[in-house]
Amino acid sequence: MNAEVRVPRLAESISEAALVEWLKPEGALVREGEPIATLETDKAAVEIAAVASGALHHASAIGDRVEVGQLIARIDESVAVPAAASVAPTASVAPTASAAATAAASAAATTAAPAGVSSARIGEDRGANDVALAPSVRRLVEEHGLEPGTIPATGRGGRLLKEDVLRHLEDAGG
Repeated sequence: MNAEVRVPRLAESISEAALVEWLKPEGALVREGEPIATLETDKAAVEIAAVASGALHHASAIGDRVEVGQLIARIDESVAVPAAASVAPTASVAPTASAAATAAASAAATTAAPAGVSSARIGEDRGANDVALAPSVRRLVEEHGLEPGTIPATGRGGRLLKEDVLRHLEDAGG
């Protein structure tokens, strides 16, 4: 039997995300609750957890834009996953009101990393004052080939904001 992994409801106003990373390769054995993929919206990055134990089969590719409810993977539950006492499954990212509220609060906090993302995870995406870049800021910087440290940051604690990048682009173009 195959269990389907679908894009969860991320927040009230967010209907799509980008699949930015598979944490487990095609055919890997996964346990229920184990993180298998990372989705990114304009506001946050979210790890998606396995909904069952078995062999993982990707249904979407890295870079794909995916919508809430869209199938991104299947897990073949007929494949036995060996028990490992040292590995405890992590909590699943569930589309609950409290999870959405937590994600919204984390995204709104300008000094915190985006919800569900550790600074070690995006360590290479740092800007001025060694502060992690929000996904929307990182995307703009990468699209325009900018160096984050050269853009004046106006966010709390020297954090580079999307508005800072847009202003920099406008000043450079005009």
